[in-house]
Amino acid sequence: MKFKDFKNYIFLHTFVNKPIYFNSLRYLVTGSQKSLKDFVRNTLKTYHCRSVLDICCGTG
Repeated sequence: MKFKDFKNYIFLHTFVNKPIYFNSLRYLVTGSQKSLKDFVRNTLKTYHCRSVLDICCGTG
């Protein structure tokens, strides 16, 4: 790995490991994600789900 690539990796790693930075970038790119939240909520109601397995889907 070249030093330049290593510096970029460190920057990216630091950025995604800080929830405030990650969430801010995600909000800028995708907005409030209201439509996604509504879709999940309606799907859970349709199938009468009582729980959800959430694997690596964000910071909260």
